[in-house]
Amino acid sequence: MNQIMSVRNQMNAPTGPLRNAPSGPLQTVARSLALLMAFFVAGQAIPTEADAQPTRAAEESVLLENTRQLLFEGKRSGEGYWSSDGNKIIFQAERETDNPFYQIYTLDLTTGDVALVSTGTGKTTCAYFNWGKDNEEILFSSTHLDPTSLNKQQVEFELRETATTRRYSWDYDPMMHLFTANADGSNRVQITDAMGYDAEASFSPNGEFIAFSSTRSAYERELTPREQQWLENDPSYFGEIYIMRADGSDVTRLTNTPGYDGGPFFSPDGERIIWRRFDEAGYTADIFTMALDGSDVQRLTEFGAMSWAPYYHPSGEYVIFGSNKMGFANFELFLVDVAGEKEPQRVTYTEGFDSLPVFSPDGSKLLWTSNATSNRTSQLFLSQWNHEAALALLQQAPSRGEGVVLSTPEVRAEEMEQKVAFLASDKLEGRMTGSVGMEETKDYLIKELIENGLEPLENTYRFPFEFVEGIELTGENRMVVTEMSGEQVVNSAAEVALYEGYMPLPFSSNGSVQGEIVFAGYGLKAPDELDLTYDDYANLDVEGKIVVVLDGLPDFLTEQQERTMLRYATQRYKAFHAKELGAAAILFVDERARPYTGPRNERTAQEAGILSAEIKATVVNQWLEGRVQEDGSVLTVETLHGMFESLNPHASTSFAFGMTGELAVGLETRMGTDENIVGMIYAQNAEKTILLGAHMDHLGYGETGSRATGEARNAIHYGADDNASGTAMILEMAEYLAHMERENPGTLNYNIAVAFWSGEELGLIGSSDFAQTGAGGLMPMEQVAAYLNFDMVGMLNENQLILQGLGSSDAWRPVIEKKNVVAGFTLSLSDDPYVPTDAMALYQAGVPVLSVFTGLHDHYHMPTDVAENLNYEGMERIAEFGLQILMEMNGDDAPEYKAVQMNETRQGAMRGFSVYLGTIPDYASQEKGVKLSGVREGGPAAKAGLRGGDIIIRMAGKEMNDLYDYTYALGDLKPDVEVDVTILRDGEEVQLKITPEGR
Repeated sequence: MNQIMSVRNQMNAPTGPLRNAPSGPLQTVARSLALLMAFFVAGQAIPTEADAQPTRAAEESVLLENTRQLLFEGKRSGEGYWSSDGNKIIFQAERETDNPFYQIYTLDLTTGDVALVSTGTGKTTCAYFNWGKDNEEILFSSTHLDPTSLNKQQVEFELRETATTRRYSWDYDPMMHLFTANADGSNRVQITDAMGYDAEASFSPNGEFIAFSSTRSAYERELTPREQQWLENDPSYFGEIYIMRADGSDVTRLTNTPGYDGGPFFSPDGERIIWRRFDEAGYTADIFTMALDGSDVQRLTEFGAMSWAPYYHPSGEYVIFGSNKMGFANFELFLVDVAGEKEPQRVTYTEGFDSLPVFSPDGSKLLWTSNATSNRTSQLFLSQWNHEAALALLQQAPSRGEGVVLSTPEVRAEEMEQKVAFLASDKLEGRMTGSVGMEETKDYLIKELIENGLEPLENTYRFPFEFVEGIELTGENRMVVTEMSGEQVVNSAAEVALYEGYMPLPFSSNGSVQGEIVFAGYGLKAPDELDLTYDDYANLDVEGKIVVVLDGLPDFLTEQQERTMLRYATQRYKAFHAKELGAAAILFVDERARPYTGPRNERTAQEAGILSAEIKATVVNQWLEGRVQEDGSVLTVETLHGMFESLNPHASTSFAFGMTGELAVGLETRMGTDENIVGMIYAQNAEKTILLGAHMDHLGYGETGSRATGEARNAIHYGADDNASGTAMILEMAEYLAHMERENPGTLNYNIAVAFWSGEELGLIGSSDFAQTGAGGLMPMEQVAAYLNFDMVGMLNENQLILQGLGSSDAWRPVIEKKNVVAGFTLSLSDDPYVPTDAMALYQAGVPVLSVFTGLHDHYHMPTDVAENLNYEGMERIAEFGLQILMEMNGDDAPEYKAVQMNETRQGAMRGFSVYLGTIPDYASQEKGVKLSGVREGGPAAKAGLRGGDIIIRMAGKEMNDLYDYTYALGDLKPDVEVDVTILRDGEEVQLKITPEGR
């Protein structure tokens, strides 16, 4: 839901792949049981209790005995493969002090000796023994011939030193080639040199052939614009399986399908190749086999999950593989029979990552990669294998398809769970408007619409709109400070380095200022009505000065006080308050270790009216050097926090730095384009349409609206409830309705449009554009009979369901009452259609709306909003309830639109204030000021003479630059106390007076 609100725990994702790494950009991830792609590719795992040695589940003893961690040295290890005599393994690990990337090693199991067999330079992966040459030859992939290898190593070291967290991406380096060598690493021979990523290779049992995966096809021809975008964002999409002779000759391509094919191995008899194939969208993978010429393709699994890293048992009777079937952050090992006739059977039961399994040549041992280590990083594990128990388990397994979640016309919790799992996965990176993750989201939704038989609206599923894509530095940006003693200069001017020391905030005004630098605590003042005597500006004159403040709230506040003060603790509000006190600029102390890469993108072009920037704590500590507290201790940013111990005014904690500063800021807004996605179910002879909608976007890496603090602010905000839940729900409803109309034509009296909005979190931008333009004229709003909105419907708790917008039509209440007799929800009903979600945009366009909502919760706008939290059984009930309401409306008479009078509701969009104005802001506007799309009939704004199209530029003596200023100003207004308001109407300033009413 779109709210003006702003926790994420972000972790390191070190570099280096493991074999069969799934497609899609992989990066640093937030963890609270989320999709783990970056974890297993990077070898990084999800931490549990610190330094606790994980214990393997007792269930594993059925197939595994004497499980132990095999390797401990180095940062991490993985992907080990056996020699034919079972006496050695070859593996990859980070063990070299001068190279942060994986290198290839052998381990002698008879002596414990480890030997480096790759060059020690560049990146390596995917090593294998040649059994056909008595293990005297090895195979591996490497970038050591890349002339930029050493530079890349240094860059990686620097990144790890300077950033505690960062995005992770395995880039499918086009300089990764295949090499053979003697078993000791000598006599290296390059056997592939085509441009593209050549890796994931293995020898045939007789050593005559090599199967491998390659992205070379992307570099062998001219790509379409769409393909070029795939190559830039996800090169693995072009991964295909190839076979060649062991000397690199006779290269033959075996697969030719969209999406990532990789990780090939030969069967024990050398007659077939097994591999894993990702679907085109890259969110599920299954196990396939084929003949050596690419014919006779057989699918072994339809597991509805990410299944990969398959490996034959030497008997040839079954295959072991890794899959996240049991939870998207929990990869376990599974068995499947060699014909794929049975349902896969589970092998491991330990939370975290277990995959890349390989049987010993005699089939008595299992080697695999696991993060069941004390520090939760991946290492090689070894266990005894019970072959007879495996055969018995597979014999008892149900036939394939039984117990698997398959797409059905019925509304099912299991299907919605799968949809949410993808939508809230690492792969989509939080679905920020305009992001790569959003592109993949849209591709996935269109694919689902097509598969379920929904048609495009006038030949297109995509409806573009413009939004603010980024904020960029332009012109002059500089900060200079001069140390003073009174009016005398002590030290000459020193420049604070941009990027390293400070960074303008995206809402900063442009311009330059000079002034004394002063410290003002947290920059907070509690409004009088909150009954909290808190004022960081008490007895501090900041007129014309540069104010330095700490971020967030003081630690001593109670939970209730924190909730009360939350609205006043945002950077925008603090900037607003400093501006009102006459400050020239405001600097927020940034205590994070990560470097700046540019202005934070809040996707708004509206300014705060004051120069604003973040400044590193290291810089402020330099300014504090030599300053001591009363107890003699040195004053630093860290100790500044301890100065705030009560709610008393903090005149004693505010001070001047003894410096003057000059700050210049130049920012420029860059516009971008994103799209809404719409699919149609056309009914026979229908003239009107019922619209089902949900927003598909969320906060990405917390670029806007995050409630997270500290380092967590940069983690993925998965948005499982907000709003993967609603997106999955209307997909499921659409599947049901399309099947119903297809099987029984004429059942529907209305066309059904299913819309997925982008830009909701930025201010209802996508839905507002769609409503205001009537889908570019393809769906005028007069043709839309009603709109049903599903936003945050995944957290049904104690049977409480909230329905909003009932005042938009008299038709809603009788329908809801009738259908809830059977549905049995404990309903909370609100007439107000002006709710902060896409329903408001449609209502403002004259459409009756009903918005379904299960309520706010602690995970809202946090990285902890993950798929595992959701109540899928509750979602199934809500979807069925929505379908019942829709079908009850499926009569000849459309719901009649009703204008909501202000006295009919006290639950307006600006909740939490003691006053009411009756204004309807245009959330999509990027103009300076607060543009109104309308006013409520009979409300204070209407009585004052305001109307739609007016732009409020001043109110109660305060400048209104944007909705943030307007929101903050509302909190200071008093009921029945008249204030001045200045508007722009047709380019002319108009002075009006408005009297707020009490709620």
